Amino acid sequence: MQWTVGIINTVALWVFTAPAVYILAVRQGGGLEGAWSCLWPPYLIMDILIFYKIAVFNWEDFSEQVRKREGLEPATTIDEELNGGNKVKDDSDRRMVADETTQLLS
Repeated sequence: MQWTVGIINTVALWVFTAPAVYILAVRQGGGLEGAWSCLWPPYLIMDILIFYKIAVFNWEDFSEQVRKREGLEPATTIDEELNGGNKVKDDSDRRMVADETTQLLS
């Protein structure tokens, strides 16, 4: 995820924005106003691409990878706790159980 966001930022700012600022502000004499007018379109595109990446990212798989890497127990859901720790066959309404971290944040 970090590499994707880094690539989006690098391409948008260095490949498109920096040359556009140079052309409009320096070569065409647009000054500071020309430079500022070049900044908002790349940021709009970056925001849209990053929002899309966050929206489609599989956070549950990522959570499982982190838990395995750190040697933590798999996450449980409310349904599993109510069902005596057994896996629930219907995944349509799975809610995560609050742990110590989420309790501190609330």
